[in-house]
Amino acid sequence: MDPPPTLPSEVLYRITNAIDGTCPEGRQSLLAFSCANRALGTICQEQIFHDVEISYTARSSEDAGIILLDDEATTGHKFLDLLTSSPHIRPYVRTLAINKLLNYGRPESMSDVSIKYAQEGSNTESFSFYSIVPQLPNLEGLTTVHTKHFQSWAHLEGLTRFYFTNIVPFLTKLDLHVFPDLPFSMFRGCDNLQELHVSSLDTDMTEKSQSETGKVKLRVLEVGFPGLAIGKIPIHSWFNASTSPFDLSRLQSLTLSDLFTPISEISDMLALCAHTLEDLDFHLELNLFGVSDRFQPPFIGQTPNLGLLRNLRHLTIRTRMWGKEQSNQESNYDLLYIANALKTLPFTVFRARQLHFTLEMKVHWFTDFGSSLGLLPWTDLITVLEDDQVAPCIAGVKLKFQLHGHNDAGELVKIDVPFSSLKDILDKNMGLKELREKAILSYGCF
Repeated sequence: MDPPPTLPSEVLYRITNAIDGTCPEGRQSLLAFSCANRALGTICQEQIFHDVEISYTARSSEDAGIILLDDEATTGHKFLDLLTSSPHIRPYVRTLAINKLLNYGRPESMSDVSIKYAQEGSNTESFSFYSIVPQLPNLEGLTTVHTKHFQSWAHLEGLTRFYFTNIVPFLTKLDLHVFPDLPFSMFRGCDNLQELHVSSLDTDMTEKSQSETGKVKLRVLEVGFPGLAIGKIPIHSWFNASTSPFDLSRLQSLTLSDLFTPISEISDMLALCAHTLEDLDFHLELNLFGVSDRFQPPFIGQTPNLGLLRNLRHLTIRTRMWGKEQSNQESNYDLLYIANALKTLPFTVFRARQLHFTLEMKVHWFTDFGSSLGLLPWTDLITVLEDDQVAPCIAGVKLKFQLHGHNDAGELVKIDVPFSSLKDILDKNMGLKELREKAILSYGCF
C-alpha cells in the first residue's frame, strides 16, 4: 500500500504561519493540527512556544522590597517543569513575557502550597525564572504584560534586579514598562538591544559621558506611561544627555505613550531620529478636561512640526473626544489641530502612496453617537487629505474608534459598534463617504 501523500514542509509552514497563535482560537487550531502527524507536530510546537507568557505574584516586603513569587495560581514553576520534561521545546522560545499578578496578602493567609513556593521567591537563587532563562538558547525578547500598576525599579528586591540586569545584554527586545525609573547603568554594554519599551528612565548624574561608538543603537523605541497622563517628563533628556547609553540616529519606530507629552518634548525627540524614522505613534489633543493647568502651555496654539520626517511610512495619532455636557472645552477643535499637524509633513518630497495614516479616537459621553460622530467638523481633515499635493502621497487612511458611554446602571463602559453601523454613522458626512468609496479611507473599532 502506498504511503499517504505528504505536503512539503514549506507549504506546512505557510499554513501554520497564517494562524494567529497569540489568540485562544489560534492556539486551539495549532494544537489540533499538531496531532495530525509528526511533521505538523514539530512545526506547530515551534509556533506555539515561540512566544511564552508566564505569571508570578508580586508581594511587598518592608525589609526586602517587592518580591516575585510562585503559587498555585501562577505558571512560572509549571513552565519550568515543562522544560524539564520536554527539553526539545527549549530552542523554540524566542520571547518570554512576565505577567505580574498583584497579591499583597499577608504570609499567614497563604495556603500550604503558597507557603512552599514563597520559600523560592525572586529573593532566592532557586526562583523558577532564574532556572528558566538559561535553558532558552534562542531567547531574544523579555517583556512584561502591560498594566497600570507601576512599581519603581528601585523598589524591587536586590537579587531580582541583579538577575534582570544580567539578562539584558543578551536580548534584542526588552519591555519593562511596569518598572519605571530604569537606571542608565542597566544598559551599558547591551550592543544586541534593538527594541526597547520603557515608561521612564533614571538619569544617573554620576555616570561618565558615553562615547557615540559605545551607545545602544535602537531601532524601535516606546517610551511613556501607556494610558496615563504623567505630564512633563523629560523624555528627550534621557536620550540626548552625554551620559545616555542610547543612540537614536538609526531609530525606525517611535511611540510616545503618555497621554500628555508636551509638544516641545515631541519636537526634541523627533530631532534625534527624524532622518531614519519610518513609524511614529503619539497622542495629540487640546481637550484638558480633568487635567490641571500645568498641562495647558504645551498644547494651546501649538502643533508638532513633522517637516523633517522624509522617510515616514506609518503615522498614528491618538486623541480623545468628549461630549460637551462633560467638558467645558470645545474638543471639536482637536480635528483642526490634527489637520494642522498633518500639514507640516514634507509631502513635497514624499513618494507616491508612501504614507499610511491612522487616527485613533476614544469617544466619551456623547449623548447620541449615531448623530454626533458624523456631524463632527471633519472638514479640516478632509481638506488636507484631498489636497493636490497630499492625496498622491497617501497609501491609506484608517479612522478607528473606541466608544464609551453609560449603561443602565450608570457605569462607564465600552460600547461595541458593528462595522455596518459605524459605516452608516460616518457616511452621513459626505466628505468621509466619498473618501471611503474611493478606497482611500476605512473605518474600524479598537
